Amino acid sequence: MLTWRELSSEVESIGAAFPSRRFETRQLIEYSGQRFTNRSQVLLRLREEEVTDDSFPPVPDYRIREATGMFGRRFGVYLEKNLRTTLRYFERNSDSLFESLSANTAFDWAVTETLSTLLQHDFNRIDTDGLVTTENRGSFSLNHQLWGSLHSNLNLFGTESSRDDGDLTTYGGRLSLAYKKRVAWDSRLLIDLAGGYQVQSNDLTQRFLPVRNELLAVSRFSQLFLQETRILEETIEIALGVDGPLLVEGFDYEVDPIGDRIAINIFPGGLVTIGDVLAVRYDFVVDPSAEIGTTNYRVGVGWNFPWLQIRYEHDRRQDKLL
Repeated sequence: MLTWRELSSEVESIGAAFPSRRFETRQLIEYSGQRFTNRSQVLLRLREEEVTDDSFPPVPDYRIREATGMFGRRFGVYLEKNLRTTLRYFERNSDSLFESLSANTAFDWAVTETLSTLLQHDFNRIDTDGLVTTENRGSFSLNHQLWGSLHSNLNLFGTESSRDDGDLTTYGGRLSLAYKKRVAWDSRLLIDLAGGYQVQSNDLTQRFLPVRNELLAVSRFSQLFLQETRILEETIEIALGVDGPLLVEGFDYEVDPIGDRIAINIFPGGLVTIGDVLAVRYDFVVDPSAEIGTTNYRVGVGWNFPWLQIRYEHDRRQDKLL
């Protein structure tokens, strides 16, 4: 039997004052129910919120509706197998209507004590005022403890996207190695190497593609680089989370072009704090009906003390028209 637990059913307001802005959330209703057994888990969550954002420049009020369901099952005794399926519907209604439906299925298997695999499939459907994007993504990961503190990860993936302006197909792989060792003064040495290659095949009718909700984690107040190149700066919008308020350029952040990449500089003292996740929306230029190969690699070295962290990273990406 599914047991319901009411989290909140009364209207409550949370206000926080910032220079030239006020953000208020009215949580209309939120229910959550879950059931656990020794090997199974079921979760169902319903949420509805009404948000007022008195920002400058003005941001329209909006209403959020969300429904999430999850089922998990564990198999095996010594070396476990886990199956998890999550279904989520999200709607944001203001001057425009944004709807998304996503489904995720993941199966992980501990083959041996040092070898594990993860098979995953994601389905996403996004509708923005009648413009529909559908994406199917599959991936396979193999994690192996090669020796002591040396670990490897092999990831293979493929994505098929269907849009109003055409289709995109992406496939590729990535191999990474990570080494961690305790050294003098209660510190840890970390070395990681990664390299990958992917191919993107375009069959489009226009030269501009939208990116909706590219997620960036704020670990410190520094530059955060967007994934795509040739981005139209005037189309960039940044929100505090997928369903959060829009940030104000010049107060919360600034856009900094560096070569063919775009960096976002986060300002301390604004709405963003360390640990937040930002959702970035923008348009970028593509070549219609083209095939592009991308090679990327990363080298990282870190030395972590209990009171100090030192790290160097070099990340390179190269696109080539095939």
